[in-house]
Amino acid sequence: MVVELLARYLRFAIEYYRKPDEKQNHEIADLRTVSDRVRALYGCEPADEFGPKSLKAVRAGMIQAGWSRKSITKQVGRIRRTFKWCTEEELIPATS
Repeated sequence: MVVELLARYLRFAIEYYRKPDEKQNHEIADLRTVSDRVRALYGCEPADEFGPKSLKAVRAGMIQAGWSRKSITKQVGRIRRTFKWCTEEELIPATS
């Protein structure tokens, strides 16, 4: 399920995006924001069914909420990075 993958990536990111002084940087807060959006729309869906149309729907919600283009682009990148990491960890199958 999508919600499980988001949680696993967040646990990874909390360690990976830690500053040298052990404090979290802004990336974690931004990742939580976008994860909440994805979770609200697709949290209970099978992870391997989250595809380009799903990403497009999440992005449309950001546009509707009035987010800036720059912010949307960064958040879409975070979603892509999340699913890429999940594929690399073999949590979801790679597509051809």
